[in-house]
Parts: sequence; C-alpha cells; structure tokens
Amino acid sequence: MSKKRKGLALMLGLLLLVVGLAGCGSKEINGMKAYKSEITSMKVQSNNLVKIEGTTSAPDGSAMIIADSKKHGLLASGSETEFTVPKAKNGKFDLYI
Repeated sequence: MSKKRKGLALMLGLLLLVVGLAGCGSKEINGMKAYKSEITSMKVQSNNLVKIEGTTSAPDGSAMIIADSKKHGLLASGSETEFTVPKAKNGKFDLYI
C-alpha cells in the first residue's frame, strides 16, 4: 500500500467525525446531523481500495460522510466497483476509499 493510502487509512481510523461526534442521539454540525459511529474493520483490498466497516447510531439510509479534523470532506464510495454514496443500514456501514 502506498504511503499516501496508508496515511489516509490511518487518518480515517481516527477521524470518522462528521458521522461520529455525537452520543446516542444526533448533533448538528454545519447544518448536518452527526451520529455516533465506530470503525470496526479496515482492510486493503486487492485493487488497493481500503474497505472500512463500522457501526453507527445513524438511521437507515443516512449518508456516511468522512471528514478530517479540519472539516475537509474525503471521497468515499458505498461500492467497490462504482461510485455510490455510502449509507447506514441496520446500524452498520461499509465504504471504500
């Protein structure tokens, strides 16, 4: 894995913030609701994408957005083969970077 991708994966491990700042309820940040989320797994796929799995208190269908501490949004997809917006389902999420 490249240094850039390793750094990004490490940053994401620490900074799933936009969706993960609040307790069990939600908190509004810059006009968006933020919910508690936790990364449970990060794996590098054979195509060099990093698959991130986790749990969340966000309701089903909520878009999962990743941001760093400077509030820069990072591109993530809900699919390994095409770009889709990652969404919460049954208290869980999967996304790829």
